Amino acid sequence: MTETPTPPVIFAQGYGVTWEVENGGPDIETNLSDRLPFDEEEPDYFNTKFKWDSVELKYSAIGEDYEPLGRFKVKAKVFAYTDTKDDTGTESRQIQYIDYTLVSLTITSDDPNSGGTWIYPDDYPEQQEDENHPKQYGGVIMKNDTNKRRMRTEFSVCGLDGGDSGNGIVKWVSSNRKIMEAISAYNYIDVFDDTEFSFIPMNSNDPVDLRDNEKFRLTPLYPDVKDENGKHAPIYPMNTVTTFRPDGRDSVTVTYTAKFSAVNTNTGTEIPLDNPVATIKQTCVQDVSDYAKQMENLFQYCNWNNPQQIDQEDFAPDYPIMYPYTNINGFEGLRPGQTPRTRGDDTDNSELERGDIWYNPNTNERKYYNISDVPESLEVTEGGHGYKDRKGVMCVWLPPQERCYKITEQSNIPFGLVCDIKTKDGEVVSATIADTGTPSGWADGDIVAVTGGKNDARLRISIKEEPGWIDNYVEVF
Repeated sequence: MTETPTPPVIFAQGYGVTWEVENGGPDIETNLSDRLPFDEEEPDYFNTKFKWDSVELKYSAIGEDYEPLGRFKVKAKVFAYTDTKDDTGTESRQIQYIDYTLVSLTITSDDPNSGGTWIYPDDYPEQQEDENHPKQYGGVIMKNDTNKRRMRTEFSVCGLDGGDSGNGIVKWVSSNRKIMEAISAYNYIDVFDDTEFSFIPMNSNDPVDLRDNEKFRLTPLYPDVKDENGKHAPIYPMNTVTTFRPDGRDSVTVTYTAKFSAVNTNTGTEIPLDNPVATIKQTCVQDVSDYAKQMENLFQYCNWNNPQQIDQEDFAPDYPIMYPYTNINGFEGLRPGQTPRTRGDDTDNSELERGDIWYNPNTNERKYYNISDVPESLEVTEGGHGYKDRKGVMCVWLPPQERCYKITEQSNIPFGLVCDIKTKDGEVVSATIADTGTPSGWADGDIVAVTGGKNDARLRISIKEEPGWIDNYVEVF
């Protein structure tokens, strides 16, 4: 029977780490005094400087055109060494890889621009984020290694997380045990940070500055939605782009730091390593001639730019500029299948308003929020003086507060209410809604003045129909 020989035991003078990288190599500067390529080269067991292959950053704020980075890995294992001299004084070094138990192999990166907004969510204290959200360094999630017993031939591995499927999507579990996803890829605006961008999001007229760890909004995107009459009512995530000035640099270098610690498998004592830290550099490049194409691409996500070039007469009412506030299942806090009770998170869940839209992408249903504004009945609150029976009497809305107001601050003035009155001894005793008027903009409980007589009769409007979602068009007030 043949036995596998056991490597000889070395009485170690010291310990080191053999570092290697995948998709890269040692970061070594070559000088004229260096040995020639065909000279036999002694391996540098203690090298700690490496570089990964460069990556090209598309303007990732435009779309899902990101590059998964899971192929970039750092490997490490432990060796023991002794230095000796022979009788002639010639030095030599004996290297032997040993079993070890990994404590940790971690990797981080430094902000190449020293902007203080490289790590998400740590550098964003104002951002309310789940405590289990993975750290992202310029958008990249790291994959570490820890607490494993390794044979002398085995590497420990850390690197950039590419997700379980290698597509850059990393799954994580939230504090309430939901499976969440995060994209692990460079954020253009974090790496090339000498930028100036702003845009007007959908459902808004106010521009938003694009800052680190943010992207132009590319969802919700439902460009083929139509109203009940077959008119175009597209949904785009932005209204328009207001500022676009990308970083003019060709490249930016990101520096990563890997740290290794291990203990002796037999004794459990820490192994004192001579080179426990390695640095890896990666150059991020961009095509600075591509800005015009990037701008054109951005406009494909903007309502006001009418990317489909639809004729105005083929749009639903008020589209594409003054379209109603739109609630969409799956966005701004509205869960799939949930009926909107307020506007979305982007308005701090303000009250729904007449004419708001609700679109459910799963069912392709589109509804309008209706708040009835047509009076159903009238109640006499003050009979007034000097009136006679009469039909077609004009009613004038009285503001609820002290009966005076600034007309510039009133978004919708009720109008068009005409009534028929019955009187006794000059006082109005009853009033009914005349069919000759076109009332609009009224609310339950509104008070109106009845014209004629001494203009001092008052009526209270009653509207009992509850607000709710309906299928037919509702005019926005």
